[in-house]
Amino acid sequence: MTPYPTELPTDAINLIVADIRNGTVGSDRAAFAKAVWELQGFGLKSTFGDPSPVHAMAAGPVEDLTNEQVADHLERLLTPAFAFTGSGTLSTIAAVVAALPWRAILKWALTTAAATL
Repeated sequence: MTPYPTELPTDAINLIVADIRNGTVGSDRAAFAKAVWELQGFGLKSTFGDPSPVHAMAAGPVEDLTNEQVADHLERLLTPAFAFTGSGTLSTIAAVVAALPWRAILKWALTTAAATL
């Protein structure tokens, strides 16, 4: 199997955020699909961990996020205040990643990618 991304996919996040902010989500379908794929891989690893062992996840409905809410969440990963420019500690980075609503972001990513087909 292809391994999950081990690093935060900042290029993919920048592309997704720019597409949302510019109103061009999916205009370049190939680039958008690859960015969503990288974001999903990172999100899945952050949510479930690697396949062994699989971490339990809360069951229940997953909220729907608007494009703008997704962009707001993802921009937190790119903001220097959240330490992704190398100025923070690994525990700060892990806390920010863990605090994001990954289930809702993954739902948005899958739904939005499918809608561009």
